Amino acid sequence: MTIYVDDGTIGGPGEQEVGSELDTILEKFPGRRIKPQVVSGENGSGPWCAWDVLGSDVYYRRSTKEVKFSMSSFIRKLAIKYHLEDSKETMSPYFEESALYQPNSPSSDFPVRECVGSLMWVASERPDVQVAAQILARAVNSPHTRSVANCCKKVVRYLWTTREKGI
Repeated sequence: MTIYVDDGTIGGPGEQEVGSELDTILEKFPGRRIKPQVVSGENGSGPWCAWDVLGSDVYYRRSTKEVKFSMSSFIRKLAIKYHLEDSKETMSPYFEESALYQPNSPSSDFPVRECVGSLMWVASERPDVQVAAQILARAVNSPHTRSVANCCKKVVRYLWTTREKGI
């Protein structure tokens, strides 16, 4: 079982055991069961049970004991929020770190701190953006310039291009 603040995830050898343990927990603590959404597999493979857990898409197929984690729903919301869902594809999240510290770049009202926080959350499941998110995090306290905003947007565009990737 995993507990994060007030959200929990429970797993076990079978549905009956998990259900029994969850009933015991819910007798003592307030909470509710979140039923999975059943989604079809690719190429006729069996169905997946799907949950949205704190913005992370979790897929589980008991018959083959497969688990997949994806942030595609969160990435979709992120791209829409920053108006990048129609932008050109980007095949790499990386940028020159010096672009973050260009003194002649005009200031920007892009919400850099908020975007970087979201990128750090996505990086928890997407190792391919961890370095870019960490570099951006170091620049959060610097003046928010257009070049910093463009670096943030590049990472979001990359995530939008590769939104179906997961672990």
